[in-house]
Amino acid sequence: EEKRRLKRLERKRQHEEKTLAMKIALEERKMLIAHRKLESMRLLEELFNRVKVQIAQEELNKKERELHEERLRGMDIETTNTSNSTSFMPSQLLPQTTTKEYKPLNTNNNNKEIIEAQLNELRKEFYQKDETIDDILRKRTTIIDRKVF
Repeated sequence: EEKRRLKRLERKRQHEEKTLAMKIALEERKMLIAHRKLESMRLLEELFNRVKVQIAQEELNKKERELHEERLRGMDIETTNTSNSTSFMPSQLLPQTTTKEYKPLNTNNNNKEIIEAQLNELRKEFYQKDETIDDILRKRTTIIDRKVF
């Protein structure tokens, strides 16, 4: 009877060890899965941040190109106006009405300063943005209900 009781206790102990080992294995598996999910979320966040930076950089480059082209157009208009009026006329001393496209020579420095200020504002705005990638994609695309993945 004592041997039977010891065998029963031994079987019970082995059974408890197996169940405990199974529970531990199950918890380890759950932790591994949770760790993988967390790592994938971190990778996605990093990817979205890179996309955000790339989109903002492209926008900044586009703005710089537009401002540069605008500056070149202003210079072209000035050169055409100065080349057309080679001879001096007294009427040039009188104030003239200006068109939107015409930019006098004395405002070149002001325009350059304004353009530089706008570029600096764009850069500051870019680095201070705290938008999600969905917000950026929603603003930049015309496709309705665009899916990232």
